[in-house]
Amino acid sequence: MSDVFTRYELALQQLLARLGKQHPRAAEARTLQARLLENIAAARRHGDTESRRAERSEIREALDLLAVASLDVTFNELVFPPAPHPAKLEAHGPLAPELVRIPAGAFLLGSDPQQDQDALENEQPQQRLYLPEYDIARAPVTNAQYAVFVRVAEHRAPKHWLLEEPPQGLADHPVINISWHDALAYCRWLAEKTGRPYTLPTEAQWEKAARGPDGRLYPWGNTFDRAKCNTEEADVGGTTPVGRYSPMGDSPYGCIDMAGNVWEWCRTKWRTSYQEAEDNDLEGEAPRVVRGGAFRRSAGRARCASRFRLLPRDDWGDHGFRVVADEASER
Repeated sequence: MSDVFTRYELALQQLLARLGKQHPRAAEARTLQARLLENIAAARRHGDTESRRAERSEIREALDLLAVASLDVTFNELVFPPAPHPAKLEAHGPLAPELVRIPAGAFLLGSDPQQDQDALENEQPQQRLYLPEYDIARAPVTNAQYAVFVRVAEHRAPKHWLLEEPPQGLADHPVINISWHDALAYCRWLAEKTGRPYTLPTEAQWEKAARGPDGRLYPWGNTFDRAKCNTEEADVGGTTPVGRYSPMGDSPYGCIDMAGNVWEWCRTKWRTSYQEAEDNDLEGEAPRVVRGGAFRRSAGRARCASRFRLLPRDDWGDHGFRVVADEASER
């Protein structure tokens, strides 16, 4: 078994072996080991409850102090080796996303109620908007990609993960239960490790990548098709692997899962209509835009122009994010 429990057990064994039976603190380490292994066994049988997580956290802190005092090495370094040079990060799993180049040019932002019967007031007035070129991730960030961030950056894992591991069998599903702050922290970390200006897309960047320059209602055209996306109509009831509906559900630029599966965070602050200027400032706790709909939302929310708002701290079970590499965001 290669889950986090096994890594903890191996680290504990390594700690005890390095202390040695004659070490004055060996008995203390064995007592802590016994408590932690009992706690881990209970979590495996009955689930990872809040009380068990709290107890494991206290025990791990004690083991960390013990390891530093006795061996001058942190317990975390026994569980996870020190983070490698950025060039070697791929050994932990997939890192940089596959990017799609969105060419400079104009596109239609928003909805025309004469053309779209589902158009909402917050999607109006429709306007032609010019954007310089940028690169956007072909797919949302997956559990596997986010797990590298959790391990290497020691960032808080999504609340539904068991300790620091994503659910088994969902490595290629989009990561969920991610707040806007989590998504932005991932972008900043990825930018630091790769040297590219990764950030969250503005809602205009997101919409252009989803619908192309011709103003289509869905990534594939103007008619909804339940076979081309994971929405409520598909009756899946959860996320699907990224690319499950590719290529038939792809956008004109080849982006996947831009209709359904998970809501995706944007950099942009919420505005009630397009008569207000776009605000992409990263400060403050104002609601932020999410795009794309989700597996538990209907076809109307999967339209390219559909938009919704969430507080930056919200971390619900049907939204994730994708990244852009945008040179302009660095200026």
